[in-house]
Amino acid sequence: MSVADEPEGTVVRRTTPEDELLIDRLEKYRIRAVVRCQQLLAESNTETTLLEVDPLFDGKTLIFFFLGPIDDTVQELSDRLTSEYEKKVHSKHFAKLLAEGCGPGCGSKEGSGCSGGCAVCVAATACQS
Repeated sequence: MSVADEPEGTVVRRTTPEDELLIDRLEKYRIRAVVRCQQLLAESNTETTLLEVDPLFDGKTLIFFFLGPIDDTVQELSDRLTSEYEKKVHSKHFAKLLAEGCGPGCGSKEGSGCSGGCAVCVAATACQS
């Protein structure tokens, strides 16, 4: 393996089950943004083509990559899609649920527990009982 082939960076930690859930959720919404963008581009009769959509891990940012002119129509389209995406993802809320479950101490004797028990908890992996 040459120096150019060696991976760059350092693995800080492995992904947790919560990370994987967040990644899956971001990917689901990325795919929806791609499909919706392609639909809106087709309806707008623009010459611009969508190449890719990348969501950032902040859960609030979408980066659209286009081929062709970025005119006012395409800018309005990407702004509209970003707004739709932000309303659906709510990743800060989702990440908090993953970390805390239904509340601090979710599923523990000390905590308030989950209403309905761990079986109905949004983040059953957070349950400690």
